[in-house]
Amino acid sequence: MSRTSGVLLCLAYIVGLLLVPVPGGNYAMLVLGAIAALTLPRYWRMGPKSGIWLLVGIVGFLASFYFHVRTPQPPGIDLSAWMGQPVMVQGKVLSEPRLTRSHRIQFKLNISQIEDQPVQINAYTTAPLLQATGLHPGYQVEVRGRLYEPQPASIPGGFNFRHYLARQGMFIGLSAETLKFESNQASWGLWWMRQRIVRSLVQGLDVPQGVVISSMVLGRRAVDLPFDIRDKFIQVGLAHVLAASGFHVSLLLGLVLTLTQELSKRIQFRAGVTILILYSALTGFAPSVLRASLMGFGVVLGKLLDRRVNILGSLLLTGTLLLLVNPLWIQDLGFQLSFLATLGLVMTVPVLMEMLDYMPPAIASGLAVPISAFLWTFPLQLYHFGVLPPYGTLVNLVTLLLVIVLTLGGMVSACVALIWPFLGSLVSSVLYYPTVAFLAIIEGFTELPGNSVAVGKISVVQLLVLYGVFGLFWLKDRIGIKGKKMLLGMGISLAIAVVVIPLWYSQQYRSQVTVFATRPPTVAIQNRGKVVLVNTPDFGVAQYTLIPFFQSQGVNQLDAGIMLTRQERAIQGWLKILDTLPIRRFYQIGDPTTQVEQKIEEEVNTYQVLQVNQGLKWKTLSIKGLSLDPQVLEFQLENQRWLVLKGSGFTENFCEVQSWCSSQGHETVLIWSGRGLAGEVIEKIQPKVAISLSEDLDPAILSALTAINTQVFLTGRDRAIQWNSQRGFSTTSDSQSQNDVAF
Repeated sequence: MSRTSGVLLCLAYIVGLLLVPVPGGNYAMLVLGAIAALTLPRYWRMGPKSGIWLLVGIVGFLASFYFHVRTPQPPGIDLSAWMGQPVMVQGKVLSEPRLTRSHRIQFKLNISQIEDQPVQINAYTTAPLLQATGLHPGYQVEVRGRLYEPQPASIPGGFNFRHYLARQGMFIGLSAETLKFESNQASWGLWWMRQRIVRSLVQGLDVPQGVVISSMVLGRRAVDLPFDIRDKFIQVGLAHVLAASGFHVSLLLGLVLTLTQELSKRIQFRAGVTILILYSALTGFAPSVLRASLMGFGVVLGKLLDRRVNILGSLLLTGTLLLLVNPLWIQDLGFQLSFLATLGLVMTVPVLMEMLDYMPPAIASGLAVPISAFLWTFPLQLYHFGVLPPYGTLVNLVTLLLVIVLTLGGMVSACVALIWPFLGSLVSSVLYYPTVAFLAIIEGFTELPGNSVAVGKISVVQLLVLYGVFGLFWLKDRIGIKGKKMLLGMGISLAIAVVVIPLWYSQQYRSQVTVFATRPPTVAIQNRGKVVLVNTPDFGVAQYTLIPFFQSQGVNQLDAGIMLTRQERAIQGWLKILDTLPIRRFYQIGDPTTQVEQKIEEEVNTYQVLQVNQGLKWKTLSIKGLSLDPQVLEFQLENQRWLVLKGSGFTENFCEVQSWCSSQGHETVLIWSGRGLAGEVIEKIQPKVAISLSEDLDPAILSALTAINTQVFLTGRDRAIQWNSQRGFSTTSDSQSQNDVAF
């Protein structure tokens, strides 16, 4: 088989995996292979024969079946009788315990018994911090807690926790109240080596410096790095420094080959392979590390055989082999970023080095590497998160030397710590001041204005267009001068037309209302560049639902925030939002409390109490408070009238003294808790659409709504409800089924 045929088969397998979520994608591969077999050999006479093209289609077709075969499936066990109930569970810890943002310990538990019933199922388990201290993989535990079903995405395009756990073979959650285990259980594994390294580095560098260096050496998945520090690294574009990746493997392998350069090639080969295996194991066999280690193996094998390695071919072969081992890694973001960053270095660094040939080689290389890595990874980051770090390239350039010194120093200290922890601590102490300086630089960049900019998520088509443009940038070196200019002009124009202009247009002209699955009600209103947030229940909703939603929409500030709830937890939610998104004007319905004034008024430009019937207006959006007890908020948008009802008291006599209850010539959308709404109120309001913040409805309320042909949504079933001026109403469950594309 020729090299071209091998490349085509590898690409067919990878593309087949990428097309798994696309309905009929596998059959499309088969059809394309058949068409290619019938047509291409006539025009490409020196290329693959018809049989190879047909085989390419078959490989792409079979890739989807292999993906489904390897996808974990839930066991056929009925757990409904135990869901939500206090239960006693016994099982074995399968993963290394990790700290969560809520200061609990999470781990993967293989449940062998629920109460007295033997079962076999894996559960995502969280337990109190103090009770789980000293827990390790392999331990047998006894847990009392509650089983629950992991939640799917709560917002359109949001993080799907249920799918994330299912890919790891976990289909239920277990919230532990008590956890018991014998601390002297015989258990040894790679976790022991990791802990030995981390303890040694922390002893030599203190906290947080020791934890940061440990994470730079082993990756943040293997170390409990404080979340505030982790978030700062992500914010300034240095997340890759904390993720064990090809950068770390190349540094480590380069160090080993340098130290053994005076020895024979066989010894160099053995030393290189040994260190690659050991490092892959210590980092938990992360897909990105395995990719780099396999390519590193190709390098040391090439040195042994005096053969030059084709980097692009090595990357393609490595990716194919890893996806044969585990096709689910095609959906692993770390694997995707590692693959694309390496591809960017191979394809773009030579081009940039040619453009920077007027600079000294060391400086030109220092610029070309981070720029290439950024260019090839930022489209994928936009697709997943919709956020860009504007200072990312600059931060990487400024900290490049420090990152290399700290990573290499940490690796040397880790190797020494495995042999003698005390000596490892002494060696690592040399890194104290460089680490302090490194963290100070990161802190300084996080304080700069606009350190993280939300531009909005892009679609799969836009993603492919951007990578197509980068491919043209690489292809320009293989054609004439006129072709270079034409291709670059076409590529840039295409990127602007397909990506930049649609993002700008959607943000400036989007008219959309999103009702989140929360109680009390939370509503985001977007109207032609203006964004208003009505209420936030608590800190958790703000952090995990609202902020990711606004980032995915490309929102960098709120024009107004309207608070309906005066509880302390709601205040904490608003303060969390203010940490990320500035709010130009803040309004509260009803009399303010001193606590609200002190904590929020100082954070916003304008703070005002919104009185009954006092109106607010932005372009075609108008908002008015209609009642204080119970609270009623009205906003009108695109000839629709939205009523947000909070609290109780909507009895049969309520509308007799409320003139606003009538429809007033507009289609009315009603948002309420799902309880305490009299039929007379429904008949008076005549809602065209009713959104209940509950899992079910009282039969009497449902009957009253059905009688007037009202469209009913339940956030407990449909999750977030979204109305768009072009698409009308849609639910998160609908959009999830349509947009669940794993690239």
